[in-house]
Amino acid sequence: MNTQKIYKEYLSTSEINTDILASFPDEASKIRAMAEIIISGNVTDAVFAEKYMRALGYDAQASDLAVKFLSLTDDKRAAKVFSGDVAVREAVINHYCSVMANFIVFSTAQRKNLKDTASYNRHIDKALPEMCESLTVLFELGANEGEYLTSLDKYFEFTYYVNTPDSWKLFNSLYVYDDFRKYVESIKDKFLGIYLRSALLPEAVEVFILEGDEKFTEAFITAVSELASENISQARKTYSKAVTVENDENFIENMIDLYDGMKYKNAIAHFKANSGKFHLSALSHAKDYYEYEESPRAKEF
Repeated sequence: MNTQKIYKEYLSTSEINTDILASFPDEASKIRAMAEIIISGNVTDAVFAEKYMRALGYDAQASDLAVKFLSLTDDKRAAKVFSGDVAVREAVINHYCSVMANFIVFSTAQRKNLKDTASYNRHIDKALPEMCESLTVLFELGANEGEYLTSLDKYFEFTYYVNTPDSWKLFNSLYVYDDFRKYVESIKDKFLGIYLRSALLPEAVEVFILEGDEKFTEAFITAVSELASENISQARKTYSKAVTVENDENFIENMIDLYDGMKYKNAIAHFKANSGKFHLSALSHAKDYYEYEESPRAKEF
């Protein structure tokens, strides 16, 4: 479609070419085109967004049009277009801070109404995508820490309560923002403590492991080893997602194989060949297990 042509026309005329817009089949495709223009071109011109929305037939104040656009687009990264207009930026930030606050208030009330944990987790699981989107808007617009910190704390709490691959995928998507990384760094010890005492999925700590964080990787190795030594089939199910450790994409699979009577020799050879500190740590865990079990396999290590 003529996505980029719309913006080129705007740059030369300061207007949206409605004839080009008419070539799109429906409003949804026109909104997608607007988001694509903003994101691909890193556009931070709030007037462009306002005129585009007016060309679509919406009539309201600039700040209301901004909120309307963000409610229609699936890609909240497009919020960056409002960063250059102080009044609109603040209005959008205030709106999404309110959205987050309402989620928290409602969820707190629901926790009292829903007596069992499973029902509560199902409830907050439904809120996570919208909370992530709200935070995306706030980060794109450079909101102050005080405007989102409480909400971010709650979002982290909800995510580890729900503890599903999708919930962590949403959480991890925010690592592209420096402010989010700064936040996670500030709660790193708390995060590690939760991981050590909870059955969090590997997706929860994948970012730390990929970055070579020693404490998180050692905790991860311990968790995998303990489960594999107790229930190898459950370990294969829980850790079915590959997580690269020390550039080894097959780390988890081979670590579980260390506890498999049919595969442990090949796994030992794999870890010895790689000989990184985390590979040696995994070998050490397996050796301790076999020695504890007084198994002759211990001598293989």
